[in-house]
Amino acid sequence: MYDDGLMTCLLSLPDPSKYFNIGFRIKVKRDIRTNKYAPDRFNPLESDTDIMRSTSRNTQGIRVEMLRGIGVSLSI
Repeated sequence: MYDDGLMTCLLSLPDPSKYFNIGFRIKVKRDIRTNKYAPDRFNPLESDTDIMRSTSRNTQGIRVEMLRGIGVSLSI
């Protein structure tokens, strides 16, 4: 901040002459939450069998197949 404005430089140079003013506005949004608490989250550790959800399992399966495709052994 400089002279009640925001100054920027794309290269972050130490020379102040290389900086220029940018215009900005601050938008204030009203809080529309009905309570002060965050929504409940699913705890994957509560389940005895599933540690990962389906999307994570699919991603992990794709990674394993890619590693096998380049010859990486995943057995212990």
